Amino acid sequence: MLILCGMLSAFGYSAFIQSPIPPSTSKNFFKDVNGDGKMDQVEIVFLGNLSREYLDSTVARLEIDWPDSNGISKTLSYPGTAIPFDSTHSNSIILDLSEKKNIASKTVLGLSSQTARIYFANSSQMPIPMREKISPIVESAYLSHHATGKDSLKVRFSEPVFESTPNADFLEYKHNGSIQTISATKVEWSEDHSTVRLIWNAGQGLPLPRDSVRILAGAVHDSSQNSSLENSPFAKISGTYPFQVRTNSLAYVDDSKSRSNIPIFERIFADTSAHRPLSSELGIAFDLGGKDFQEFVQEIAGISSDPVLPSDISIQISLRLYTNTGNYVTSVSSTTKCSDSFFPQGNCLDHPQTFFLKWNLMANDRSAVATGAYLAKIFVQVRYKDKTLWKSDIDKNSAQIWGIKRNSN
Repeated sequence: MLILCGMLSAFGYSAFIQSPIPPSTSKNFFKDVNGDGKMDQVEIVFLGNLSREYLDSTVARLEIDWPDSNGISKTLSYPGTAIPFDSTHSNSIILDLSEKKNIASKTVLGLSSQTARIYFANSSQMPIPMREKISPIVESAYLSHHATGKDSLKVRFSEPVFESTPNADFLEYKHNGSIQTISATKVEWSEDHSTVRLIWNAGQGLPLPRDSVRILAGAVHDSSQNSSLENSPFAKISGTYPFQVRTNSLAYVDDSKSRSNIPIFERIFADTSAHRPLSSELGIAFDLGGKDFQEFVQEIAGISSDPVLPSDISIQISLRLYTNTGNYVTSVSSTTKCSDSFFPQGNCLDHPQTFFLKWNLMANDRSAVATGAYLAKIFVQVRYKDKTLWKSDIDKNSAQIWGIKRNSN
């Protein structure tokens, strides 16, 4: 009797074991449902309808491979009884991995991830060819600013990408809540198309550090033809604040003005809309202050939770002038704090100004210099306490050529 009961029990269980249903060979995907560039769902389609009973009794386990946050391939294993079943998608297994924190942000499938495996209760198994539906995103962005020449933004993508419309704009940036398209004068792609450098004229006023950048919807696609999404995430732009040192190469001088009561060098503070130096002036002009600058200081100095004190910020300028034959003419070293009384309310952060260190065209003995060409060695840096936030890319040992032409009456 016991043997008979055992046989009936075994027969009853085996009656539930169905013939394995093979998976599709082309409709199985790793997906990114929320559009953040990270795999968060696995969908496997079968050539027949599944059921809760089929998964519980016929499927032993399902295994998929995906790298962890350290890039090491890991096997995720699901017993048949733990595989979710949704009657509205009866021919599919859909695994929600959105809560798994230790999953790599990866879009190009490694060798192990290209094939999943399903094991059945009858000891057979089947391979499952996997593909990816993970759209490319911006992984990182670095802004390089140059006082002379070109500014550039180097953008790294989560995988190699290709423009859907060649020579069209494909990136946008967010600044103070406003979103604008980036229109570069030149675009340089890396050989594998995983990075791009966008270049534009210095001082053109495109993105700033602390702004963020993302791909325009549908503007690029990856090797699997996955296009960038409308909800593609923004990536923070790192880099240096785009300070710009302004000088003149030639000044037209009116000799009718007396120089008896003026210094060799003088500091001039003006509204940022003022275009200093004027055509009749030689010197170094520099915009300082404002909300963007304050946020930049907070980020670089790591003091986002504390206020920035204007007295802790300074601009230091060194200027040495020589004749075109190398003879010394004059020099100055100037340090101006953001709390200088010449800034409105003694605060450049709330009241940005153009700071202009003007040379009044006199030699060290206060004699007027002659018409001709002069060599100007310039070095500028902005500091927060003892930390250099920015310095000019003009080499201390190189020189600009400044010309003086006097108007004759």
